[in-house]
Amino acid sequence: MARAHKAKSALRARDELTVSHHERLVEELRADPKLAAAYLNVAAKDGDARVYLAALRAVARISSRLAEGE
Repeated sequence: MARAHKAKSALRARDELTVSHHERLVEELRADPKLAAAYLNVAAKDGDARVYLAALRAVARISSRLAEGE
């Protein structure tokens, strides 16, 4: 039982020190509209529609949250 408790404590400590890639991306794109535009341009040049649509979806969500006042 002590082993399980240690494992949970270690995971909790790690989670407090890490940030998900998505959270970090959202913060950076929200803070810098030029970066958001560049992000979309790079995704468009990739040639894979799925990549571009994922980038567009991320930027659209950020934009809609800004419009709502979040």
